[in-house]
Amino acid sequence: NVAGMLRGSGGSVRDILAREYRRRYKRIMNQTAYADALATLRGEALETDCEGAFVRVGTFGDGVVLDLGTASGDAVVVDRAGWRIVNRSPILFQRSALTDELPAPLRGGSLDSLRALLNVTNESWPILLGWMVAALIPDMPHPILMLGGQQGTGKTTAARYACGVIDPSSVPVQSQPNNHEAWAMSVANCWATVIDNVSSVAPWWSDALCKVVTGDGWVRRTLYTDGDVSVLSFRRVIALTSIDAGALRGDLGERLVLVDLEPIEPSKRKTERELDAAYNAAKPAILGALLDLLVS
Repeated sequence: NVAGMLRGSGGSVRDILAREYRRRYKRIMNQTAYADALATLRGEALETDCEGAFVRVGTFGDGVVLDLGTASGDAVVVDRAGWRIVNRSPILFQRSALTDELPAPLRGGSLDSLRALLNVTNESWPILLGWMVAALIPDMPHPILMLGGQQGTGKTTAARYACGVIDPSSVPVQSQPNNHEAWAMSVANCWATVIDNVSSVAPWWSDALCKVVTGDGWVRRTLYTDGDVSVLSFRRVIALTSIDAGALRGDLGERLVLVDLEPIEPSKRKTERELDAAYNAAKPAILGALLDLLVS
């Protein structure tokens, strides 16, 4: 159950209409027919009940559903009785160009395989696990993960792996935004976002970080109209990496959970290719173990 956007690229309803028309009638639909078909669909939608579309994780009954991001629409339904893979999600999901596939989770795995890949301290490991479990629960304010440590402690890799278990993306790590619009567009189109190498937090971004994990909205004028507005509302999961982010405002500091990383001894360093190979091989079992933890 994947919701298709009326307009846009990458599998929009407009693209589907063009494909089906070409297959059925062996010719290309003209622009007037496009516009009429889309207007008709919008009109039909006015007489139907609204149904929410989620990004990666959504609520269903007393549990949650995790979109695996596959072309076939596979998902994982999680409740108190356990978790199971289904071929068709019971709720609608919305995808973007940032939505990558998750592997099918495996039973009987252990989170120790993830722990072995991350350079976190023993005191910080339970905090990181708590953050990851919270990231799978959509209807709650989420703490902001701050991965700290000296240069070369593997902060970026740790953030990429932790978020990749939940919401893999074609752009797993992003830079600090420089304005509200860039920030809203980057976080609205994926569930979990990693902002790397944070050196300072501007006042506007501090406010935006607080809002995005509790629930934020962004309003702008609809293109090619005089008075219509487009509303983008979202609640997302955020991870930051920083050596020293400087002084933080109190409201942002209260929403942060700090995970410290230890220096890596030269004899224990591995190449990124080696780490990624081990991570990708263990990822199905890691996801299964994380879902077991969510069930409990």
